[in-house]
Amino acid sequence: MKIVRSRTGWFSGLLTAVAMASLATVTAAQTTTMPSTLRYGSGYLDVPTATVMPHLAVVGTFSGFWVNTDGRYDANSVWTSGNGWDESFWDGSVALGLYDRVELGASFQSFNDAADGGNILGVFGRVALLRPQDQGFGLAVGGRYVTAPDFDDNIDYMPGRLGLPDNRFTKDGLAVDPDDEINSELSVYAVATATLRGKDISFLPEHDFTFSGGWGSGMFREGEEIAFYSANDSEGFFAAGGIHFALSESTLLHVMGEWNGFDLNFGAQFDFGGLRIGGHWLGANYQNDLDVYRSSKFGVLGSLALCLDGEGFLCKPGLMAREMPDTVQLPAPPPDTVVVEREVAPPLPTGT
Repeated sequence: MKIVRSRTGWFSGLLTAVAMASLATVTAAQTTTMPSTLRYGSGYLDVPTATVMPHLAVVGTFSGFWVNTDGRYDANSVWTSGNGWDESFWDGSVALGLYDRVELGASFQSFNDAADGGNILGVFGRVALLRPQDQGFGLAVGGRYVTAPDFDDNIDYMPGRLGLPDNRFTKDGLAVDPDDEINSELSVYAVATATLRGKDISFLPEHDFTFSGGWGSGMFREGEEIAFYSANDSEGFFAAGGIHFALSESTLLHVMGEWNGFDLNFGAQFDFGGLRIGGHWLGANYQNDLDVYRSSKFGVLGSLALCLDGEGFLCKPGLMAREMPDTVQLPAPPPDTVVVEREVAPPLPTGT
């Protein structure tokens, strides 16, 4: 698990954005509810979205994955066979939505003694500059800061993208040119999201599509030079897409895929009116079990979304607003009945 330290410039700027957002008029717009990420609030699995959580929504998430490999790279990037990993790693996070414009949170990725890398914590935040409403387009900027592991040996280590302490991932990149330092503690990014309302299809429930793409620094691009970390040259670009099915008035099924700059990940998540349960397949692009970073991994997720500013305690998921069809009554109602009255004088007595 990992711990976060926020840098003064980025964090003060984020607080300024929160203050500005609090002065703006809060307008509730119905957009597609996004699932919980593994460690960083709302989004896909690891890739963020341009949307943020509703005002005063609080989401707690616990996720993990299992690793089973046939070998691993050592600290000198030399492959060693027959020393497979068979472990599980778990992460937690808490996120808060503010004014339908800002999302803030903390991640808890590792709690260990010094021999195993110490504690790894983090903070994250995102500001929605343009919110995708109805058939719309959204734009957001954000950041994640994760503390590096500390093995108490006076070596500068860096956090990796999987949230686990690793004494092979150092700031100088081990075999990499020492002048080309790796800095993955702070990751800043910009992301755009398109939200599309699904067409009515008789054999499918109501559904929406979301597509996101962007660029980021830090964990989105750092470390591709190291042999055990990745064979991909991401350059910081990431993308994701999902389809969101309304199974009932308060239940959504999210099916999603993403490219986080290094890994191709897939997942599905049920949202039962604020209680979220999901499964994920990480590193689907790796065919061989080459170390923990370059192998396929399967995991699970549990999340709880509370809405403190709504009518209900749990956050009710939903899709984009739909147009209500015109109501036609068949058969047509009968016409109005008009009653005409005429006064008639009483008849005269007999013999008059």
